[in-house]
Amino acid sequence: AGGQHWHIHLSKKTENGRKTVNYLGRYLKKPPISGSRLAHYTSGATLSFTYLDHRTQTYQQETLSQADMLRRVVQHIPEKHFRMIR
Repeated sequence: AGGQHWHIHLSKKTENGRKTVNYLGRYLKKPPISGSRLAHYTSGATLSFTYLDHRTQTYQQETLSQADMLRRVVQHIPEKHFRMIR
């Protein structure tokens, strides 16, 4: 494959398939922002949320209009028939 080397790890079969499915379900369909990060909501106007700034390793707060927040969230909606897992 063009000089590339692939390392594949196959783990052992899980003992409890239901636990595995529940674990994957929690992480595969997470919302783009959790409710616990929402700091303040002004009805019909703005929304404030916290995030970790990875450059400074500090938590910051940002305030956006509802329209701007919706634009950011919509970017995370996958296309129809998009495969979420391989």
